[in-house]
Amino acid sequence: MILLASCVGFLILQDMYLWWRIARAAKAYPSQPVQDGELPRIAVFLAARNEEANLPGCLEALGELYYPADKITFYVGDDASSDGSRVLLERWGSRWENRQIRFFDHNLEPGQNGKATVLAAMIEEAEADLYLFTDADCRVPPTWAQELVGAFRAEFGLMTGMTQVVASGWFGRMQAIEWWLSLGMVKVVADLGFCLTAMGNNMLISAEGYRQVGGFEAVFGSVTEDLAISSLMFKAGYRPVHLVNGRCLVQTNAIGNFSELMDQRKRWARGALSLSLFWVVLLAVQVAFFPMVLAGIWSVPGLFLAGWVLKVGVQSVFIATFAGKTETKIPILDLMLFESYFFVSSMATLFYYIWPSPIRWKSRSYR
Repeated sequence: MILLASCVGFLILQDMYLWWRIARAAKAYPSQPVQDGELPRIAVFLAARNEEANLPGCLEALGELYYPADKITFYVGDDASSDGSRVLLERWGSRWENRQIRFFDHNLEPGQNGKATVLAAMIEEAEADLYLFTDADCRVPPTWAQELVGAFRAEFGLMTGMTQVVASGWFGRMQAIEWWLSLGMVKVVADLGFCLTAMGNNMLISAEGYRQVGGFEAVFGSVTEDLAISSLMFKAGYRPVHLVNGRCLVQTNAIGNFSELMDQRKRWARGALSLSLFWVVLLAVQVAFFPMVLAGIWSVPGLFLAGWVLKVGVQSVFIATFAGKTETKIPILDLMLFESYFFVSSMATLFYYIWPSPIRWKSRSYR
């Protein structure tokens, strides 16, 4: 019982520390103003597979970026789509010379990451100083490229912006809060000088750093290519950072149903288990909170219920503070309801991960 109480107390103190880091000590990385003529050449990469429904909004947003046309090139790769994505891409690419559309009908090796394969092939063509990445189900703000480029420093090697899940229903809003919680933790760890992951839907990598670590070719076997390449960058001596502000805040769609959410979480869990033992153990403690607190409530209900309520309160303040850094407001009721969703999704992810089924991603299966 003392061990259970100690673990729950540790997690409460952890959330207090996370809040303090975000509220009082978060690193800002301000963007440095640069004249148009001095801006670096950038290439924006997007890999799409059966994204007919999402591409119109994504491509429209990319076309509205504030960046000189002679300094930016778009590379969009269709990863063997079977829907109407090809027609949309051809139409969009025909409007400007700096829009390069590529179509891939490849035979992947078992376990080979299709998205990473498409990105690697397009990067081979690019002549740019910095590479920017987003996903087809995302909408970038007009200031996205300017903000990432202005805040980037060579020693970072890789920079990640924040992503906001946009949804009106309860299920989608709960996913949005879960993203804020996860990204807030990752931000604190990055500010402390470590690297857990990057977000491939809002990411910048220097061309020099990308080549140094072997690029996406080096991570073809990973189903989380963004985490894998950020780990390689860190091991190579770079210090990837996370930029938190509204000028580079990317919006993405919520997962439509619980089954698809579990597929996503299983893939992410596979990537998380590739981290060093220390981080895997720390992540396991987070997941173990619910079984521990329920066991404690069975024995000493008053103490552990009070601890749970305290954790929910501190966690809610942390999430609200972090989201506020991007001028995003989260309703108090949603924060209170989040714990019930988080309990179900965490436990379901644990059981689904150990269930002997393949990882399903983009109509492909990975063992």
